[in-house]
Amino acid sequence: MQTQLQSPEGASVTITDKSELEKIAVEQGLKEVPVRIEYEYIPSETDFSKPDQVVTPYAKGDICYVNDLGSGWYNENYPYKTFMIDGPDTFKISETKSFKSTFDGTFGASKAGLEAKIGFKLEQDYTVNFTSNTPVASNEKVYFELFTTHHKVQYAVDTGPTCNFGHAYKPNGTYIKKTIYKK
Repeated sequence: MQTQLQSPEGASVTITDKSELEKIAVEQGLKEVPVRIEYEYIPSETDFSKPDQVVTPYAKGDICYVNDLGSGWYNENYPYKTFMIDGPDTFKISETKSFKSTFDGTFGASKAGLEAKIGFKLEQDYTVNFTSNTPVASNEKVYFELFTTHHKVQYAVDTGPTCNFGHAYKPNGTYIKKTIYKK
């Protein structure tokens, strides 16, 4: 589903199949089976360029591997915001929020060298903004979960006998999960 949602323009997916909704309700431990579930992805940027991958002899502390893993929601269990809206409502949310890029560690590599290889600044604030419109029918209620999406890059640093792997994450959009129930 992430692949389907991560087009640069953004996308949405709606699940209405009753058997699929029952399966999701069991998997996620929901108290009741939803009427439908909508997933919406809103990118804050459209630069999905991949860093260069260079294969050369390495010195200790050199970045020896870079793999761009694309954009997605990598912390699916931790929304940064949740709320419920009862219908009828012509609910609209528009938000701008700042999140820091993160990484696992340098393992002796320079931060500047790592940033050059992965293609973005580390430990820097990035602004994520989005607008979403959701009409809620009078006989429905919607449970919203908002997640920040990230551009994820895997890298490895030569530490002598081996290469140690890490990940870097740059905030770049919002993923919204809307679970719709009958009132």
